Amino acid sequence: MSFSEINHRPFGYPQNKSTTAKYQGYILQVACFVLRYCSLGTPPIPILFTERQEMCARDLQHAIDHPTQYSDEMWDNLIHALLTSLFFHKHSAITRYADKDPIQMALILLSLQEKNGNFDSCYLIVGKMSALLHTMRLVAVKEIRREADEDLDMEDGDYE
Repeated sequence: MSFSEINHRPFGYPQNKSTTAKYQGYILQVACFVLRYCSLGTPPIPILFTERQEMCARDLQHAIDHPTQYSDEMWDNLIHALLTSLFFHKHSAITRYADKDPIQMALILLSLQEKNGNFDSCYLIVGKMSALLHTMRLVAVKEIRREADEDLDMEDGDYE
């Protein structure tokens, strides 16, 4: 490929396997934070979740409580639904109350040091932001692909 050609790849794999493992860990922590927060009767801090986000969290928690009832594909769909709702379906009041966004709050909490409550160094926080961005892109590509496949299935049905 010459330098003048356009690269249509939206992004690539991280260069190191350890980066992928870190990214997975961060997203697991975000999902755990959301599940824990949504299970609290009286949460200690206000966060604005949409009904869809709460429903996706409840569905995933139900699966966790009854794991043998779910296939790998069902688990994949539940996790994807939760991440899609968190990344792409924001509460209407988030523009006025950005500090109550679930992703922003998760990033803040992920960036606190357990031993002293201070924030991590900037370079560590940027790495966590990169993990969120990379995962957003993965979730978006999967969602676009899923919707494109559904559109193809509907088009095929028109000709049967």
